Amino acid sequence: MPIGALIGSFVWGAIMFVIWKIMGSNEEFETAYRCTAYSMAIGPIAILAGLIPFVGWLAGMVWGLYLVVTASVEVHKILAKTAWMVFGIITGVFVLMGGCTSLMARRAASGMQAYSQEMQKAAKEMEKSNADMGASAAKSAAAMSKILEAQAKQMQLQAEKAAKEAQAEADKAAKEQ
Repeated sequence: MPIGALIGSFVWGAIMFVIWKIMGSNEEFETAYRCTAYSMAIGPIAILAGLIPFVGWLAGMVWGLYLVVTASVEVHKILAKTAWMVFGIITGVFVLMGGCTSLMARRAASGMQAYSQEMQKAAKEMEKSNADMGASAAKSAAAMSKILEAQAKQMQLQAEKAAKEAQAEADKAAKEQ
């Protein structure tokens, strides 16, 4: 996390340096980096405030806007009106993006909840279907077993009858001789 914050501070410093240069600042990158680093000090407080939905995040954005505008006016010697307009627009874009992202996340969460409920319902239906199929298969197996028993008895009776007939013919042949 500290390494990410360090890299992020240089990237954010570079972005702010370009914005301030476009706005007419004559300061070097070091000054832009210092201003950015000082404004990042509100990060931990903004994170804690972010525990309050929307309000904390919005308060962090407004506080950051105030710090960047103050740095623009006091350090970079940019007109206050220009600084408020440029950074107000940038902050407004970030606020809109954050709001849209929050709304999309809430919609996605409710959609996932509905999907989860549908999947649970489908799983219960599948369990019931499997139980029904198991009962059906058991009934079919019992019926098949009865049919096979009946066929086996019939074949045994036919075999006994054939054996008696063969014995009777053998006895008859023996008498004739």
